[in-house]
Amino acid sequence: MIYNKKEIISYFEEERERFDKFPLTDIQMAYLLGRKNSFEYGDVASHLYLELDYPALDSVKVQKIWNQLIDKHDMLRAIVLEDGTQEVLRDVAEYPIYISTKCEEIRSKWSDKYYNTETWPMFDIGVTEDKEKTTLHLSFDFLIADWASIWTLLIEFETIYYNKGNGDEKCAISFRNYVLNEMGMKNSSRYRRDKEYWKNRLDIIPEAPVLPMRSNAEKSNKFIRMARKLSAEDWEKIKVFF
Repeated sequence: MIYNKKEIISYFEEERERFDKFPLTDIQMAYLLGRKNSFEYGDVASHLYLELDYPALDSVKVQKIWNQLIDKHDMLRAIVLEDGTQEVLRDVAEYPIYISTKCEEIRSKWSDKYYNTETWPMFDIGVTEDKEKTTLHLSFDFLIADWASIWTLLIEFETIYYNKGNGDEKCAISFRNYVLNEMGMKNSSRYRRDKEYWKNRLDIIPEAPVLPMRSNAEKSNKFIRMARKLSAEDWEKIKVFF
């Protein structure tokens, strides 16, 4: 215990400050600004809506597990404030999942949902059932969880649901501590060295592509995902700049 004194003191200090406000990351700030209509194609949230089909799900068990995850993961209890900070709520009410037999009803409500960032929760979980399957509906604002985090949550959900684990494993570091530690790194010699490296490469990196845009009359704040695969040859050309 004597040898770990600094770590123990640091742990309790972090626990004491766990629910204090802390800054947004750069990408979170970009998402927050993108919600405003000050920008072209703004006034829209960075948001995920997802449907996953299962042979069957017990809605009572689903609700219990998601509340367990809410209790475990601080950012599932987070709100984002207009002053550019975020805060983890110490206590929240039990979250009731939405249960329906009408898949399209949930899809139309949640597919492009715009959350009030200062009100919890900034996500929705729902279940629809029919004779053939159960569909799990997920709606998340990317301000509180990115794509990788959401998949991690789904893996944890299935691990607990199918009795492959109890989900009691503690997170090694909170998101708050990660953000503050990352900010502290900006004072390091390594950060300054890396920054100088990229500054020296700015002149050889091409400008962003000019993409065709709709006219003002056709603009919408609803978007669809599009993808295209690059050939190995094209990818090698891009890698030259990095």
